[in-house]
Amino acid sequence: MRKGNLLIPALITIINIALIIIIIFANTAQDSEAGGQGAVDDHQAEPVYIVVGFSPDDFRVEELQIEAPVSGFEALEKTGLEISVHDFGDGFLAVCAIEGIGCPSDDCFCAKDTYWNYHYWDGTEWMDYQVGATETQIEGAAVEGWRWGEFESYELPPADEILPHE
Repeated sequence: MRKGNLLIPALITIINIALIIIIIFANTAQDSEAGGQGAVDDHQAEPVYIVVGFSPDDFRVEELQIEAPVSGFEALEKTGLEISVHDFGDGFLAVCAIEGIGCPSDDCFCAKDTYWNYHYWDGTEWMDYQVGATETQIEGAAVEGWRWGEFESYELPPADEILPHE
């Protein structure tokens, strides 16, 4: 084969490679616009449960679908429950009342040692968070607990007993 005859197959190969690169970049851009999901989306959002204990015998379970990690405070807001908060600044918010149970926002700790405790279910028991609700990051399959009362005065019911089972 002569040099002139090699030029056409080389150009065809270069064009094919360029087209493949364009197709790959176009699909990557589409995936980015679709939230990073590829053509096959087998991921189904898992629910987040918010358990709110107003007293030892009075609690509610709210189920949420959360698309991205949110703070525990944002998850509580998404339940639609009426909440009252006090903003201490620097991103620190205290939950003062939920559904009217608790203290007013201008006197968030009016009940001395009684306040809204914030917990998470670890699969076997309720655990205390070591940070505030604005600092946590939760996503699907989480169980969060809010309990009105003194520290360790009572526990929320075990999550595996009160959550819906499929």
